[in-house]
Amino acid sequence: MGFAVLILCIVQGLLGYFREKISGHTDADKGTDYPHGPNRNRFNAVHRTVGWVLFGLALATIYKGVVVFEDQMDSNPKAWLQEPAKTLFKAYCFVSLALIVVLEVLHATKYDWGNFGPFSCTGNHKIYDTFTASGDFEMKVRSIALAIFTAFSIACTVAMWVIIADTDSQCFAKDVSCT
Repeated sequence: MGFAVLILCIVQGLLGYFREKISGHTDADKGTDYPHGPNRNRFNAVHRTVGWVLFGLALATIYKGVVVFEDQMDSNPKAWLQEPAKTLFKAYCFVSLALIVVLEVLHATKYDWGNFGPFSCTGNHKIYDTFTASGDFEMKVRSIALAIFTAFSIACTVAMWVIIADTDSQCFAKDVSCT
C-alpha cells in the first residue's frame, strides 16, 4: 500500500507537469481569464480521482501501520502504544472529513453540474473554463481552514513520532517479556 501511495504521488506530479498537454492548452488560451484548453475536464477528472484515491489509500496505509502489532498486544503490552495512536488517527480522520465537507459545501455552488460537476470547469459556463475560489468570504475561509489543517497535520505527525519513539523495540525480540 505504501508503494501504491508513492506511485500515485508521482502520478499526481506528472499530471501537473503535463497538465497543458492533457488539457489541450494552446497559445490562443493565454491571456484569457481562464487559460485552459478544451479538454480541461478530462484533466480535472483524472487529477481529482487520483487525488481522492491517494488520500483514501494513504489513510488506509496509516491505519494499517497503526494496527500492525495489534495481535501482539496481549503478550507484549509495551510493544506499541496502540490506543493513543488509534485515537490520534481517528481524530485526524474526523478533522479531515470536516474540512473536506466545509470546503466542498462552500464551493459546490460554483460547479456547472451540466458539465461534469466537480470535474467540470465553470468560469463563464464554457466547458474549457475553470472554476476558482471566488469572493472574499470563500477565499478567506479556504485560507484559514487550510492553515489550521496544516498546523493540525504537523501536530499529529509529531505526536505520532512521539508514540513511535515510546515503543519498546526490545519487546519484539524472541524470548523477551515486557510485561
